[in-house]
Amino acid sequence: MDARGNMRVFILPGNVRTILKTGNGLKIEFDGTKFIYQDGSLPDSTIEVVVTECIRQGDFIKSNISTLSDHKLLVSGGAYHIQVYCKGKLLQLKENDSLTIHLPRYSEDEMALFYGITDSLNQVNWKPANKILTPAKRASLLSEQSDSIDSAIEPDYYNPIKLKDLGWINCD
Repeated sequence: MDARGNMRVFILPGNVRTILKTGNGLKIEFDGTKFIYQDGSLPDSTIEVVVTECIRQGDFIKSNISTLSDHKLLVSGGAYHIQVYCKGKLLQLKENDSLTIHLPRYSEDEMALFYGITDSLNQVNWKPANKILTPAKRASLLSEQSDSIDSAIEPDYYNPIKLKDLGWINCD
């Protein structure tokens, strides 16, 4: 497991479908039935979803994560490392499945998605995913189950992203 940054571990039954939300606002539409072991077999017990977040400059420094893409400085809107385990073994998404995530929007600047590639020295280089992130439209400031305005609690988001692979992603 990668122990960098602000790590959060979610323990879930293997067959659960739920929305996970981290303290910094990342939302993951989790479906345990979409995962397999690297040898193709199905997990048969609880699943650990491990999410590491680097949001502030200090998070990147403490975690020894750069914001460089082929030696060019990026201005990060948040970096996230997502891994899924069962019995301590790494899981991967099934071939035709994806994991839907909702990235919180911390900047008014145009942002794009990057994938983190870790080299032999454990340094991360960010490669463009060639996907511009578009702000999601808010459906309503009022919750259907509440009569209070929740905009102070709920951050703005980009439109959902479907990930085919897990690991490091960055909003830059």
